[in-house]
Amino acid sequence: MSKESIRRLESLASSSENIPSGLDRLIKNMTGYCCLCPHMATDIAKYKIENVILIEKYCDVCIIKITQIDEK
Repeated sequence: MSKESIRRLESLASSSENIPSGLDRLIKNMTGYCCLCPHMATDIAKYKIENVILIEKYCDVCIIKITQIDEK
């Protein structure tokens, strides 16, 4: 998804207006939320641990934080 689309979805999700439940579910399924904070996810990380693949979603800010930790 483009950054603009994500920004629009994020503003819609944080709006005080009532969002129809179908649209709310669609937004969550399309993007989901960051696993570290309440922002919309923009990146997906996949980790393989033995026979299991762990999938986590991160926002732009958190993905920078975790990649900086990995680089140290």
